[in-house]
Amino acid sequence: DLEVSTKSLAREMGVKKVRPATQREADRLTGYRFGGTSPLGMRSDPPVFAERTIATLDRVYVNAGSRGFLVGLDPAVLIELTGAVLADLATE
Repeated sequence: DLEVSTKSLAREMGVKKVRPATQREADRLTGYRFGGTSPLGMRSDPPVFAERTIATLDRVYVNAGSRGFLVGLDPAVLIELTGAVLADLATE
């Protein structure tokens, strides 16, 4: 029910602007087909940023590497596995 604030994400990353990756960029950087991108097991090791409030949830669902395939995890496990930086990134 919320969206990513690109201004907040850019500020957290220490850059002026951010934008979604193109299909080609996402495929090349992650090793996953576009639409099936997971924060786990990517080809490269980009930083992962997550909305701070995920830590308060019982379970989070992330893409598991192919379109329509999700995996549910304890948020603490996801944060540990990805090294996610938690920040206030959501906007209505």
